[in-house]
Amino acid sequence: MESIGLEWPYSYSWLIAGAGLYFILLFWHARCLLKASTAKDAWKLIILRGFSGLVFLILVTRPFIETQETNPDAVRLVAAVDLSGSMNHRDQSGGKRRIDLVRPFLDPDRADSWVNQTRKTFGGVDRLGFSIDEISAIRSSSWSIPERGKNTALGDALIELLEQQDKETPGAVVLFSDGRNNMGKSPLGCG
Repeated sequence: MESIGLEWPYSYSWLIAGAGLYFILLFWHARCLLKASTAKDAWKLIILRGFSGLVFLILVTRPFIETQETNPDAVRLVAAVDLSGSMNHRDQSGGKRRIDLVRPFLDPDRADSWVNQTRKTFGGVDRLGFSIDEISAIRSSSWSIPERGKNTALGDALIELLEQQDKETPGAVVLFSDGRNNMGKSPLGCG
């Protein structure tokens, strides 16, 4: 994100008044130069003095462009995937399982996946999966866990993520789930 501004310590009306006064004096001086000298020499001086006034205005106002970039070391972002049995269901007959709908978003081998697009913006993203009894990093074998039919413990998983002693507290958790908590603590009481 970029922002442009002026580091002018006073009211902008003073700046406008000063610039206006300078151009009035430059106009008056130009008329005097055109009367007192040849047109060619007068225009050279007028252009030179106009340019020097512009440089002076830039020096006085101190324009700046400020660029703000995300510090990936300052924020831990977690993508948490529900690996419970409910993610093994198909919402339409013949359609994909819910977990198969989520999988492309977290595929590190696809350049257009959500996780890779987010990494470009925020740096690292932890890809974690959870079921009733554990939270672990997503591996290729993780996608078959929903077939075991375990219950969904969203609240317990979120509490465990927030209380991990060996890692920094997440700045944000993006949850990929069908949203149904059927065991453990309620996710509404987390945080």
